[in-house]
Amino acid sequence: MTLRGSFVRGDEVRMHTTVTAGALVLVAFAVASPTQAAGAAKGDVRLVGRIVSVLHEGVPAAEVWVTDAQGQRLARTVADGDGYYQLARLPFVPLQVHASGGDKVEGAIAVASNGLVREATLMLEDGDPLRGTVVLPDGSAAAGAAVMVTAEERLGPPFEWYAETTADAKGQWTLPMAPLRPLVVSAFAAGRPLGEAKVARGRAGDVRVAIPAGELTTRPVRVTGMPAGTAVRVVCELGLERRRTGYRVPTPAIEAIVDAAGTAALWDLQIGYGVRVVAPGWKSMPISIPCKPGTARDLEFVLTAVAPEDVAPSTRMTGRLVDEVGWPLADVTIQSRYESSPDRVAKATSEGDGTFAIDVPVSEQVLCQFGLVSREWRLGAQDAKLGAEGVSWLTIKAGSKPLRLYATRGGTLKGTVLGPSRTPLAAAKVELTAVQTTQPVRVVTATDAAGRLDVAALPAGTYAFQATGFGMPAGHGQVVITAGEEVAPPALTFAAAGEVRGTATGAGAALPTVAFVPAREEGRYVMHLLRGDGSAPVLTDRNGRFRVPGLAEGSWMMLPRVADGQAAVKNQASFAIEAGRVTTFDVTIDW
Repeated sequence: MTLRGSFVRGDEVRMHTTVTAGALVLVAFAVASPTQAAGAAKGDVRLVGRIVSVLHEGVPAAEVWVTDAQGQRLARTVADGDGYYQLARLPFVPLQVHASGGDKVEGAIAVASNGLVREATLMLEDGDPLRGTVVLPDGSAAAGAAVMVTAEERLGPPFEWYAETTADAKGQWTLPMAPLRPLVVSAFAAGRPLGEAKVARGRAGDVRVAIPAGELTTRPVRVTGMPAGTAVRVVCELGLERRRTGYRVPTPAIEAIVDAAGTAALWDLQIGYGVRVVAPGWKSMPISIPCKPGTARDLEFVLTAVAPEDVAPSTRMTGRLVDEVGWPLADVTIQSRYESSPDRVAKATSEGDGTFAIDVPVSEQVLCQFGLVSREWRLGAQDAKLGAEGVSWLTIKAGSKPLRLYATRGGTLKGTVLGPSRTPLAAAKVELTAVQTTQPVRVVTATDAAGRLDVAALPAGTYAFQATGFGMPAGHGQVVITAGEEVAPPALTFAAAGEVRGTATGAGAALPTVAFVPAREEGRYVMHLLRGDGSAPVLTDRNGRFRVPGLAEGSWMMLPRVADGQAAVKNQASFAIEAGRVTTFDVTIDW
């Protein structure tokens, strides 16, 4: 699954970043105090972090905004002079953080930590404005041509980037910021083949894209059963292999609006794709029609309405919440969610006699989960499982049979987490893993801007404690949680680490935005982990400089990451990392 977000500047330019779900822990709720629980309905998640350059320096006054999985913007702020930011009162849903600022390219990542406080530090690469012109085969301006710009080599978040814009009456177009690495520009004028031009690393001058000679045939589309007054689109979906490489074409070339008569037309682009209909609240048969180049034929789809209970199903459930000895518990928030989609959530509060009624967000006989929002209580059923956000979840089938939920007291982990220099470890991801359990249990949360941690209603037991700060090795410790008691975070042990700095050059000049992978000398490739949430390459800045902190002691190599394998390192020697030391190592590349 891929999560997408976009930031629109003005009326023409759209810059996008994509985030793979592999780096995303899908959770919906954090543990909250009684006073916080009332506000949690409005959204009480706090997000802290930092916006940094590829040299791990803060990006001052960067614009930061947060979206949900559907790309809806939830909040925005501006980072301080060192790139730190904080956003409060966010909803309990999977989040993505986006940022742009100064001479940096817009980037985005999924927020992988969970809990009442979450953390996301986002690295932005260097960029410059990009301009160009689109011309027709006779050399005249391709007014209104659609333009798509992508990176030649696909890098994972936060460096996955593409932008889309439209040429003006003179065929000219501009992007306010684009990466300095090799790019591919595609242009589309209605009825004509796609034009393409490559942009060299670092680039120089405007980009000229020529539309090839020739004409495209159309693929007529017929849609029946259309809902009146609802916008319906037909779209082309490129094959999986092309999507994996980051291949994209301008939207007008692969999308059309169905008119009131139920007709539309798509272009035969000489590439394979599948066609589907997009109509919210309606299902299409067939779901998708595969199309091969040069085999244009009429495409027919039939729409039928999706029943409201299937679009947003719910089941009324009732029950009683009691403590370990059977006494009713009042004023405790009960939450229910759809097991495989944690952002679909329902809430209720227990009455004086412990009774509650809740409309769970699933159809009858469909699995859902129940949990408690409380600093003191958690579900105590033997088959309740602790989720990554710290809530104990009980999975059952939705139905009319009354429930009897048993609650038990949990323990609290609260205090300041200290880093290697015994100073507060601010905006750090924290992982708690229960030891000596038959099934792995892992709670993921974060410290706030002052290094404070607060996790409540944890099951009693022993937990391995890990804290990871940006650009530094993880700290490890162990903590024992006792029911009904509050304990402080443990003292942490940090692995010995150092860093490497250097410059990448080629043909006598600095190489901007070259991607490297730090590797052990013995040949076992080790991706440089960006905050432990997923692997990301090391990039050089606009002057060819790179910096990699937090490397373990030992011998390392810097290997360039290129898709075509055409690069060779002339000085492919190793360098030694020593604890607390900065190693200088320059790389010369023969392209």
